[in-house]
Amino acid sequence: MNIEKLLTKSRYITPLLKLGNYGQLINTVETEVLNDLEKVLSKGKDTPQIKIKDLFETWLGVYFDFAEALVLQGDNKAFDVIQTIYDILDKNKTTEPVLICRANLLLALANTIKGDIKLSAKILDDLLKEYSLDNMDTFIVSRWNFIDILNKFFKKDYNTLHTELFNVAAYANNVNDSFTKNILKTLLAKILKDNNQTNKALEILEEQVAY
Repeated sequence: MNIEKLLTKSRYITPLLKLGNYGQLINTVETEVLNDLEKVLSKGKDTPQIKIKDLFETWLGVYFDFAEALVLQGDNKAFDVIQTIYDILDKNKTTEPVLICRANLLLALANTIKGDIKLSAKILDDLLKEYSLDNMDTFIVSRWNFIDILNKFFKKDYNTLHTELFNVAAYANNVNDSFTKNILKTLLAKILKDNNQTNKALEILEEQVAY
């Protein structure tokens, strides 16, 4: 097995996720990356190319990206992969808040896309009770906000949604979270159109098409 080539393929996974190439990501993980990473990891020792600790972090990162791609494609297999992530975190007695929050946010988003808004909202609320978003990295904060907005949108809870969309999209833009910013701008266009502000909606959609 060519470990250097395997590690190079592993480093391609996150860029594929950011580009939205979910199908290619899933296929690459399933056929070229995950099993081979686990074979190397099972030896339990450093290699000339990478330390075992770094290999574990690479493996876990691939799992997170794999799960997210499945979630965003609406594939129910995402729930199995998320459970595997929970099992990995439990087995390794992981207490790192960012990893735990990221796993829970994946589960929340999976339930949102599945249509179980109530369960998704409960997961978000439980996270706020357990952790302070003020102490989290920007990805966690932006993703929590994103899922919360999606839930309100699907529930047609439009009372404060217009303002929240602006604020959350602005935050996402400030932290370079292009995915969240662009999805939320599209939602904003939908709300503006529903409120008979067609010209503003078209302006936003034209910006998104140009993007």
